[in-house]
Amino acid sequence: ANTGGLVSPTAIAIDGASQVWVANGNNSISLFTNGGAPLSPSTGFTASSLSTPAGIAIDLAGSVWITNNGNNTLTRFLGAAIPVAPIATSVANNTTGAKP
Repeated sequence: ANTGGLVSPTAIAIDGASQVWVANGNNSISLFTNGGAPLSPSTGFTASSLSTPAGIAIDLAGSVWITNNGNNTLTRFLGAAIPVAPIATSVANNTTGAKP
C-alpha cells in the first residue's frame, strides 16, 4: 500500500485546503488529504537539500518551509501548498476550525 512516503515523521503542517504536510526523518516530505489518503508518491517528495527534516510550516503565499537538522539549513518548496488564511481573516469570516 502507498503510504505517501511516511517514514519516521517528525512534524506536520496543515495548508489552506486542510491537506496534511509531514516532514519525515528519511529526508522526504509527505502529503495527505484531510481524510488521510496519500497525495505524495510512495517515496514522498524528495530534494537534495532535505537533510533530516525536523520542522515544517506553510506561509501565507503557500510556500512550504522545512528546517533541516542534518545540515542546519532551510528548504523552501515555493508555492507548493494551498495558502493558509491569516488568523484575523479566518476570525472575521468565521472559518476558524472549519473545513474549507
